[in-house]
Amino acid sequence: MSLDVSFQVTKGLKTLRQLLKSLSTDEERLFAIIQTQNNCEIQRLLFDLVKKLKSPTALNQDSQLLLVFDLIQGVSLMHYESKKLVLENQRLNLLLTCLSVKDHKLLVSVMEALSAILVDSCQNLRLFEQQGGLHLVASLVKTPHQTPEAIRKCIELFGIYLSPEDYPDAIVDDVNYKRAVSEKQLELKKIMGNNFVEQLIKTLK
Repeated sequence: MSLDVSFQVTKGLKTLRQLLKSLSTDEERLFAIIQTQNNCEIQRLLFDLVKKLKSPTALNQDSQLLLVFDLIQGVSLMHYESKKLVLENQRLNLLLTCLSVKDHKLLVSVMEALSAILVDSCQNLRLFEQQGGLHLVASLVKTPHQTPEAIRKCIELFGIYLSPEDYPDAIVDDVNYKRAVSEKQLELKKIMGNNFVEQLIKTLK
């Protein structure tokens, strides 16, 4: 990607972010309708950009990734079908590999995008479990000298994980994707220990 193209991409991402943040409630509903009709085109493009920007030769990599993850978060919260794109083409795995970034600000942005994708979706949570997401987030909490903000985002994500799953995709094509809170607590205790999870449960009440 040339310097000129990189500049245009950054400019376009900033414009899109400003536009989405300025939408009224009615405009958000219209945006969701358009995204459904267009097969979640914007979210698809954003994930394609993540792939390209992870290249070692990408210019302005971190600054553009910050914008992209911010947009993935926003689109996921505005349009339910867009967050379900992670079920295809290893997109969730792509996002999980981004948890290894060294830049703390970028790590927080990845965590926020991941939380937006997991909230309200049983299917996404099950894939997150299958791909080792819990262990990856746990390793971030245990990393020496981790920033307080990054740890807070990890704890917020654990809170999302432990929430009751009364979600629209609990049962899809006669397959039950829902897990009981007690099951998930035991799963997390295996990774983080009893004391950590018990304290987390208290804070969630």
